[in-house]
Amino acid sequence: FQVQKIGRKSVPKEIKMITGWSRTVRKEGIVALEKQFLSMSKPDPFLLYSCELLTGNYSSEDLRKMLLSSVETTYIRNSIPAKILRQMGSASPAFGMIGTLIGLVIMLDSIGANMSSLGKGMSLALLTTLYGVLFARLLLMPAAEKSQEKQNIERWRNHLIVEGFVALAENKSEHQIIDQLNGLIDPQMQYRRNKD
Repeated sequence: FQVQKIGRKSVPKEIKMITGWSRTVRKEGIVALEKQFLSMSKPDPFLLYSCELLTGNYSSEDLRKMLLSSVETTYIRNSIPAKILRQMGSASPAFGMIGTLIGLVIMLDSIGANMSSLGKGMSLALLTTLYGVLFARLLLMPAAEKSQEKQNIERWRNHLIVEGFVALAENKSEHQIIDQLNGLIDPQMQYRRNKD
């Protein structure tokens, strides 16, 4: 239910941020970039980890392998709530059917003795099925999809960051980084050099 920080509008800002780091690295070195990260009030954990690996003097291929491994394990770990919500959504109609069976038992039990509780059993039987389906389709499944979509977007964004840090490790120019990162995204989302 929270607003996503990462989305289509944030991608050009991410590319601009990486190109700014490129300038810092080319002028002052990687150590200056590390100081810049440490001075941030709330640095993104993945960006901080990427910066730590960049300053570790790894080759660009080793850096890519470690960062991609981190992206994938984080994605798997953060997708667990979506899986739980999806399972709850799948089970919700079944619990509604259990309520239906209980309502039918109450209804059938009252057929011989008290006919006034027949309606009560029938309403319980019908309402529990309705609630089970409503919870599944209007709450749990949409929440699972939204949670999974958030993780998909974050994973994609982190792949973009990985390529940016690999380009920093390879000491590519600002324009090369922009062109490389723009090649990974939709034309409508691309960062334009003349925005500075």
